[in-house]
Amino acid sequence: MQRVLGSYDISVRTSARSQRGIGNHSDFRKSPPDPYRYPVEHSVPLELSLQTFAYRVKIQIMTELLSESISSSDVVENGKSVSPAPISQIPVIDLSNSEDAIIEDLMKALTTIGFATLINHGVPPTLLEKALVASKSFFALSPDIKQKYAFQGSESNRGYIGVGNEVLDVVDGNNTSVMYKESLEIGKEDEPGYNNEWPEEFAETSFRVDLLDYFQAMDTLNLDIMRWIGMGLKLEDPNYLVDRCNGQHENLRLLHYPPLSPDLSNASRANLHTDYGTISILAQDQVGGLQALSIDGTWIDVTPVEGSFVINVGEMLMRWSNDVLKATLHQVRAPPEGLYEDGIPERYSIAFFCNPNKDALLECLEPCCRDQPAKYDPINAHDYITKRLSDTIKDPVKANENADTISQ
Repeated sequence: MQRVLGSYDISVRTSARSQRGIGNHSDFRKSPPDPYRYPVEHSVPLELSLQTFAYRVKIQIMTELLSESISSSDVVENGKSVSPAPISQIPVIDLSNSEDAIIEDLMKALTTIGFATLINHGVPPTLLEKALVASKSFFALSPDIKQKYAFQGSESNRGYIGVGNEVLDVVDGNNTSVMYKESLEIGKEDEPGYNNEWPEEFAETSFRVDLLDYFQAMDTLNLDIMRWIGMGLKLEDPNYLVDRCNGQHENLRLLHYPPLSPDLSNASRANLHTDYGTISILAQDQVGGLQALSIDGTWIDVTPVEGSFVINVGEMLMRWSNDVLKATLHQVRAPPEGLYEDGIPERYSIAFFCNPNKDALLECLEPCCRDQPAKYDPINAHDYITKRLSDTIKDPVKANENADTISQ
């Protein structure tokens, strides 16, 4: 009997584009989250169950810290310092507009909420379609097969991360909760000393080519955005950031959030966090659930817009810009109870995490230090991202150890 996974038939190993829809669009509003719960039908380690109280307390702490951080950092507008106002929706930026308009809109978004939705970006829709087909095909593999391609460690940042093996919500150095999702991490191809985990089950399909094509398209978009940010910050050399982010030290992350039973409308799919790099470029399906935390402490839905990309500022770009650009706390929540009668559907997204070159030094950009002293000591970009990843993802020796206790 043939076993068909997504659009890749691994018995005959031929590829075809999926004709299935991604799902129904849902625009929903949520209050700040209750502690996550795992489905009752899954066996959950006691140590994870004991973390729910800490998660509730930490949500309050991190919300207050975010409000203090953003309210203390003014936005430079027409040469004058003004306090950012709360916004009620994620800005949409049309990349078919003039470059001046793009830069103005981009800077307004990234110095306030730190998020934006990009439309008319020029990336062929077929690239995203093929990447989503590849993602669905991989996550349809059995747990045992996926385990063959387990995460290699923070230096490599490649491989499969199973449900329960990534932790966010770090307060005072302590990891306080685990998320209900799985991912496949892909880095620069042919990087000396590191290899991507390409599943042999898809060796004779276009799986690898489709994802590398997508990787290249996202890298190109990233460098365009870096140039616009350089121009928006009035850097003496507008290509300063481009020249320090052109080494493809990036991470393509395929993400799958498994379906949940109807009573788990408060389940957390990705806990409160900020991203670590310069910017993140996200493609998401129509299920929804991504939310950003506004400066007034309210959640703003990052509503899916078909064919668009969502971008947000990461910690390293915030450090580089001396907090002028905002790395905003965000999360992924399940849709509220009752929205889906048959249970909470699975969710797919593809994140592209952009980072500076490994030898780049993160020190305050000159225009960002004119009116206030540098808030951060200089640090090597690779050292920073490696440390952050090691704090987040379990040691590869123990990686995926929860896969036997948390069912896929």
